[in-house]
Amino acid sequence: MILHVISKSPYEASTLSQCLLSTTHGDGILLMQDGVYGINHQSIKNAPHPIYVIGDDLAARGLENNHAKIKSITYDEFVELCVQYESSISW
Repeated sequence: MILHVISKSPYEASTLSQCLLSTTHGDGILLMQDGVYGINHQSIKNAPHPIYVIGDDLAARGLENNHAKIKSITYDEFVELCVQYESSISW
């Protein structure tokens, strides 16, 4: 179980697409920093994994989480996620 941390915009880098190709059952995806722009990217909408987004990063960029499948979390909850998953990969 790996937590994949995406911090780059999917409109400037292919990291989100590459991440989605390498995830396996039990993995999770966290969007943070400019990675939160991925919340509206087509590829994320059909991802079969739990998806999290840092709420403060969304607000800082004027975005909102209108997706029931994507859970907005705090930085404290991000730390908890890192403990729940066996490892993490930053993209």
